[in-house]
Amino acid sequence: MDPDKLKTALTGYHPRSTQIKAAELIDNAFRNYQDIVIEAPTGSGKTMAYLIPAFDQGKRAIISTKTKQLMQQLYLKDMPVMRAVFGDCSVAVIKGKKNYFCPHRFMRWIYPNSVYYQDVIEWYQSVEGDVKELPTAFFDAGILDKMSADSHQCIYAKCQFFQKCPFYAAKDAANAAQVVITNHYLLLTDVAVMAADGQGTTIDPAEHIIFDEAHSIADIYAMFAGAEISLRRLTNTLADYKEKLPFEKLRQLPEIQEAIRDITGDGKAEYEKVREKAAVFIDICRELVEMAKESDLKNEFGRWETSFATLNGDKEGLRFAEQRGRDVLLKYVPLEPDGSFIDGLGKISLSSLFISATLSSNGSFDYFLRETGLDGDKLTIASLPNVFEIHRQAKLFVPDMRKKNRDAVMLELIKGVRGSVLIICNSLKRMTELIDFISSVQSEKTVFSQKDGDWSTFVSNENIVLIGCASLREGIDLAGGDFRCVIIDKLPFEYPHDLYLSMKSRRIEEETGNAFANYNLPRAALYFKQAVGRLIRHESDRGICAVFDDRILTKSYGKIFLNVLDSITITDSVQEALYFLNIEQ
Repeated sequence: MDPDKLKTALTGYHPRSTQIKAAELIDNAFRNYQDIVIEAPTGSGKTMAYLIPAFDQGKRAIISTKTKQLMQQLYLKDMPVMRAVFGDCSVAVIKGKKNYFCPHRFMRWIYPNSVYYQDVIEWYQSVEGDVKELPTAFFDAGILDKMSADSHQCIYAKCQFFQKCPFYAAKDAANAAQVVITNHYLLLTDVAVMAADGQGTTIDPAEHIIFDEAHSIADIYAMFAGAEISLRRLTNTLADYKEKLPFEKLRQLPEIQEAIRDITGDGKAEYEKVREKAAVFIDICRELVEMAKESDLKNEFGRWETSFATLNGDKEGLRFAEQRGRDVLLKYVPLEPDGSFIDGLGKISLSSLFISATLSSNGSFDYFLRETGLDGDKLTIASLPNVFEIHRQAKLFVPDMRKKNRDAVMLELIKGVRGSVLIICNSLKRMTELIDFISSVQSEKTVFSQKDGDWSTFVSNENIVLIGCASLREGIDLAGGDFRCVIIDKLPFEYPHDLYLSMKSRRIEEETGNAFANYNLPRAALYFKQAVGRLIRHESDRGICAVFDDRILTKSYGKIFLNVLDSITITDSVQEALYFLNIEQ
């Protein structure tokens, strides 16, 4: 390709050695139909590094990301650049089925009850029936649920609206396109289906699959390789047919759901503790389905029963009940990839790229390879050098927690920073505490939390504090500004008593003799690397990485986290940290 085309298409473009190296590795892997794993640090220009080889070869490619935000960026920002460089090319975006308007369910549950849904009817008439995705900005979750369908609710080709279905229109467009943009949740569902029986996938195979933000795929794949039953969804589904069902029988469902919620407490409970109640719940559902005599309902419930059979099967893994908001989920999650990920992926792609800024821990890819089942002897693995000089552009502040009040020191730091501050917590409880505290004791900066909507659209006015948990570690850039200070409240070790994590740890302990070193620590180190990556985003950036956890200095494993920061200068003085930040401004 002509480099001048890219220079013309991209305002302010200048060549980066890491980007060129990544593009060469990816191009070679694609040409030879090989799999490749690349860790590309923040600022590497990884998006263009994989888009250029994909477009240059002109083969069908699927690009999968973790977030809708990144999907939108690829389609609206990066695809026009590719077209300017390589000429016109068919590109399609497809999301999960539940994101699309379902005319069948709308006509079944909303339209006949228009007296209760006048605002929905008015909206539908205003768009003249031409609607594709759900109007999530206008209606609450209960209404949206009645006008969308998941894989259990969809009646597929039996639907009278099948030829006009927005989801299937998106599916047809995706399968006709040269480049498909989707998300991990949808694509990994297809991988799991292909690994099982190959029936009912959404996206047709492609020569190349690109997993951007690939660090998350192992955890996401485990969700779809298992089974999940939503008790609330089942209860609401049957409630839709309440005119045909006896109230005394129907009301037993929420009662059983609440009984299971009591057993789960604030989190998870082993499935054996709820097995008997879950079986009664499903038996009542089965009885009600027979009473309703509705083919749609019978077909949907048949899919739930398949999940229930998997949940009660003998495949090795973790089975538990989990509280999620007002819902209770019954879940089976396999603990090992057992080759199914690689098997399923091989049926829909000839070569795959796994790329992220956070795939290795302490220089090793062992954790990522073990969790995905990828064979390190059969693929290319590369770790690109850091683009930014974090040891020069940032300072590490670790307060001496023995001498000062934790929150008082944090407040002093926040008030002294001329710019935006990001705080990452390990729990929602701690997040709430900090929101209340910081909002009440200072007014110079406006405080936001991850619950305040789409934080990616917040405009940095040099005056905000954004507080959140895991979701703020990944991929966040403020529109119009950057963070001058990233505060990590605690080293990001996960909750040790979580059922899944504890069982997974026991398994790895049996296999390796040290679950902490081979599982818990690598995961924490990757999360730490993600958090640190929120700080330095450009060559001109200058910032403070503040870690309010002195284990980074006092524990032997602290060096694993310090290695992420590349010989950074450390201080325990707020004044010294602020001086570093504010000089040369």
